[in-house]
Amino acid sequence: MNTTMLDEVKKAYEQSKESYQKLESIVQTVYNEFNERYTIEKLKSLSGLALLNTIFLNNDYNNLCYFLEFNRNCQALIGGIGGGSSAKYGLYFSPKQNSWCQGKGKSIKKLSIDEAIVEGTKIRDFLIDLCEFIEKHIQNNDKNIYKNLDERYTLNQWQIKYLHLMYPNYFPNYFSNAMLGNILEKYGYNANLGHFEKMEKVVEIAKSLEISNPIFAKITAELFPDLNIESNQIEIKLKELIHWYIQYKQTSSYNEDYKFKFFNENKHIFDTLDNLPVKISGLKAGNLLPFCWKQGFFKHIATKYSEEFKNELESRGYKVFKMS
Repeated sequence: MNTTMLDEVKKAYEQSKESYQKLESIVQTVYNEFNERYTIEKLKSLSGLALLNTIFLNNDYNNLCYFLEFNRNCQALIGGIGGGSSAKYGLYFSPKQNSWCQGKGKSIKKLSIDEAIVEGTKIRDFLIDLCEFIEKHIQNNDKNIYKNLDERYTLNQWQIKYLHLMYPNYFPNYFSNAMLGNILEKYGYNANLGHFEKMEKVVEIAKSLEISNPIFAKITAELFPDLNIESNQIEIKLKELIHWYIQYKQTSSYNEDYKFKFFNENKHIFDTLDNLPVKISGLKAGNLLPFCWKQGFFKHIATKYSEEFKNELESRGYKVFKMS
């Protein structure tokens, strides 16, 4: 344990306590919205089309997977799970295929509604089993809960984020196994642990500092920008900007005021892009857009949108050009 670094976190919190408390209140609104719509008890009551449309990505924005990946406050304050494709959720509705689907690319599989309901129910039931297992261990005050979780479950990032929202005092808002290891090493702890046991240690650190998991993550990011942030966060941020930009463009009242509002409200994402201490193909954060463009992150946007978006980014100091 590196007590000097823990003292730095305490000091940072005390120096900006009022600001962090305000941030905490915004975090609570995310938990409140989640609790109103997507707790395991609410998911248990679902069946048929209601189950599909409430949990999985579809043409509507009112579903759990959309909330986890695209809700602005949930992403900015709890953490991102973007990157990859909709296939990571195990089931999604594809407008292109006009069908519920599994997989992606050449391995994509179209499902009938009945087949989708069967598959969606399996995924929902897995979440139920997971949460009931956790709640049983919490009620019994089982100190081996994290070890037992490691022995029984392997989860992807969206499922881990779901656990944080369900049990914010028991699971940190770091969803990647690699990032958890980086955090523990940064604070001088042994990182040679199972995925859930790493989560346990990070939660213990936040508790020892008497701050919540999201505030601990926030202060850590501010104090130690040299942490090895994972490269897929670049993709996450760009995709979010693109997604929100399209939404603004599609509103009937789109005008210059909307344009200003969009970039102003999402300043935190531009700031994150500016500050990410990541090198990809030799490019640093302020010069990441060529890489992102090359990877095709803009190709699903109409040309007029991507060109305007490109111009706006360039006006903010990013070097954006299409690479062959």
